[in-house]
Amino acid sequence: MSLPAPQADAYLRAGIRLPSGTAREPSRAAGERANGERDGYDRLSRSEAGGWGEGVAMAAGDERVPPGLDVSRPNVARVYDYTLGGKDNYAIDREVADLSHEVMPARAGARANRAFLRRVVRFLVAEAGVRQFIDIGSGLPTQGNVHEVAQALDPAARVVYVDYDPVVLVHAQALLGRTNTTEVVTADVRRPEEIAGNATVRRFLDFDQPI
Repeated sequence: MSLPAPQADAYLRAGIRLPSGTAREPSRAAGERANGERDGYDRLSRSEAGGWGEGVAMAAGDERVPPGLDVSRPNVARVYDYTLGGKDNYAIDREVADLSHEVMPARAGARANRAFLRRVVRFLVAEAGVRQFIDIGSGLPTQGNVHEVAQALDPAARVVYVDYDPVVLVHAQALLGRTNTTEVVTADVRRPEEIAGNATVRRFLDFDQPI
């Protein structure tokens, strides 16, 4: 079994162990970098039209990285953001997503899942009168997430995002900035009492009202 050099290197950088005996093919073009970048362009980037692998012009090294993030390894929240068509991801995340989609295509399912979330939030705000939300296992708060949908209908709606991944907290703080209507906390769904008892959650939400 043999793999093209960029694909093999992407697997290795992602921490995926190659099967015994797998050979690494040489690069197909002179100057092609092992991480999928060629001639200053990232061929795995999302195009403005929403496609993948269409050669979006992106100078290597131009991506801004918030302090405290390691973008040499993929992160599942950023991989999902890329799958949804988002821009809060890095080359390694896009490589892993594209490789995984070759094995199990998931873009349509991910987008259907996000569309369902939007419909539910719209109903809860517009029809049920709910103005407070806790999104557990939220991932990155981008691409039509709960606060965007709820606050488009009522700017005073309050949302707390909960995720056990500390990388999500760093990204969310950079994305959301200072706001009086959205918070992010690090906690684990397997310990719900810690979420319900979290000081930020308790301060931010009124547990006497629907959540």
